[in-house]
Amino acid sequence: MVGVNQFQVQEEMTLERLSVDPAIEAGQKAKLKALRETRDGGRTTELLGKLKAAANGTDNLMPLFIECVEPDITLGEICNTLRGVWGVRGGGVLGRCFLLEFVQETNSGVGSCKV
Repeated sequence: MVGVNQFQVQEEMTLERLSVDPAIEAGQKAKLKALRETRDGGRTTELLGKLKAAANGTDNLMPLFIECVEPDITLGEICNTLRGVWGVRGGGVLGRCFLLEFVQETNSGVGSCKV
């Protein structure tokens, strides 16, 4: 039978949640804000639009990923663009544990991730 895990573990597993020092978080947010203020916003918009169009088709996206990161487009921005096209598969243990949702803060323009 396909899809049945014969060797299931019965023990309870607890994971320790990572907590980041608020000073480190604030420093990273400041760096991200500075990056976004100094990069070419028009180029960023252009490349994310190009990525969105390519994700709707069948093109190889890897060269476009490289083109996007070279002018400092963030992984969060790239992933949000792809989520906008493909959606997000929720559900399941992996979906709940490893899915990071990027949340754009409206006032500062700086984003954060939450599980």
